[in-house]
Amino acid sequence: METRDGVHHITDASSGLRIAASPADEHSPLPAGTPFPAWKDARRFCGPLPFTFSHDARRNRVLIIEGVREQWKPVPVQVHDCHIPRLSSLGFSEAQLASAFMVRDIPYQWRKGRYEQLAAS
Repeated sequence: METRDGVHHITDASSGLRIAASPADEHSPLPAGTPFPAWKDARRFCGPLPFTFSHDARRNRVLIIEGVREQWKPVPVQVHDCHIPRLSSLGFSEAQLASAFMVRDIPYQWRKGRYEQLAAS
């Protein structure tokens, strides 16, 4: 990431990723067409979900792992330019930005996973 004139520029030549964004605040407008009425609503969907799952079909069970994070304070950013070629290659050419946040230096850890047996079908 490089910052010039208050704008953060993120690029990855190998994937073609290109993003330019600047800090925003709770009064800054959200992207056009967003489903969120306010930044506080968008923030609820920012970042990893608290649980991740892996299905073991052979044993008909699910591994559940909980991620724990502290000091989770994503900062809203206004995106001026965003090019993510991978989305188009996956068939998401009509994808639209709903919100964007910057997160840094977040203490994060995984708790020990546990298996839950699925009901027989």
